[in-house]
Amino acid sequence: MKALTARSFTDVVREMKVYRAKELLTNTDKSIGEIAFDLGFKDASYFGKVFKETIGMGPREFRV
Repeated sequence: MKALTARSFTDVVREMKVYRAKELLTNTDKSIGEIAFDLGFKDASYFGKVFKETIGMGPREFRV
């Protein structure tokens, strides 16, 4: 994977989860914590950190 994308498998999966989270934040009324846990993040604050690193804003900012 790294040879093809210059990124690790973990990084690619994490990014896919964040983009799925964007869809869920836009299209559902689930809480940010519920979305984080649904996508396999065990810690909602870590999810927020990863979301912000990927998107450039936190999930609360994105949802508003």
